[in-house]
Amino acid sequence: MQPALVMINERPGMQMPFDEEKLQLVREFLQREFRGGQHRDYFEFHTTMHVFVIETERGVRHTLVIPKRTFENGDLTRLLNPQLVIALELARHARVTLTPRGPRE
Repeated sequence: MQPALVMINERPGMQMPFDEEKLQLVREFLQREFRGGQHRDYFEFHTTMHVFVIETERGVRHTLVIPKRTFENGDLTRLLNPQLVIALELARHARVTLTPRGPRE
């Protein structure tokens, strides 16, 4: 399994808005569920979302975006589940947004 390529804060001097432990929880879940692909993630300042991108060995790109409100109000241990994996697999190249109620395309 390849480690995720963590994108650094593109705006030096600004503190990242999300708890690193929560980000690591998501990274570990995605690495476990999507083995063998390239994993990277970054924070989109203009949308206040964290973006996780997985590119599989077969060339499929899965993109998960998690808004600030999900990190603040969602139970990540409950939201990181098989339903999310299925949503990512079905969405193919479209973004999947993880809301406090679950995944949405």
